[in-house]
Amino acid sequence: MNIINLTPPNTVRLTAEETQLLDLWHACGLGVVLEKAHGMDPILLFLRYGAEPKHGFAYSLGHPYFALVKRGLYQSAMRNLSRGDAWSFVWIYRNMPYRTVLKLLQATMSSEYEQPQYIPCMYDDGHLSFAENEAKWDRYCTMLALEGFPVHLSHALTRAVDWLSSYEILNDRFAGHPLLPKMRQSLLRLGNRGHHDLFEAFGHTPSKMAPHTAGARKYMSVKGLERLAMMRHHAYRSKDTD
Repeated sequence: MNIINLTPPNTVRLTAEETQLLDLWHACGLGVVLEKAHGMDPILLFLRYGAEPKHGFAYSLGHPYFALVKRGLYQSAMRNLSRGDAWSFVWIYRNMPYRTVLKLLQATMSSEYEQPQYIPCMYDDGHLSFAENEAKWDRYCTMLALEGFPVHLSHALTRAVDWLSSYEILNDRFAGHPLLPKMRQSLLRLGNRGHHDLFEAFGHTPSKMAPHTAGARKYMSVKGLERLAMMRHHAYRSKDTD
């Protein structure tokens, strides 16, 4: 039976890259997720007070612990963050080595690093891209509403629409961070998959569709983040008129 050697909280030394990564993760809600996570207390206790093995803490824990951390963080993110931030949070977690994950959790609990305030990402008139999208998409969104174009799209496309707002804020705040181009590519892949799912659900493929209405034709003519921005504004405007 392993017994935790309780010592004063471990001192964590982060590199400049790790500190920037920690700030990025906190901007997505890391502090809130940890505060409200369930079922992770033994791991968090070990991270905060356990003596560090010579071969490295990350390698002293096997798959059951990894699964516990993954489940606890994921469930807390989905319960306590805005939907877009939750997708950003989980993506960052999945794209870090497990040892880095544990080190950043340690740093958060050590109180040695200032935690940026978490501001939930919301798409409304206060969002940084709202005015631009209002000018660009409002007329087309009116057409989509009149044509009865669906608001609740495929699951993947809906996720991508939500995720876009969080990505835009992170990209504005942490411009140049090496993870963000990779996040953008994941967001684009998710949106593209959702676009195809939307048509395949009705037995069609996008390349063979010839829309007969102006709003739908516009939807089919845009791609990538523009498509997601258009559908996000359509969902926002539809909610506003409910």
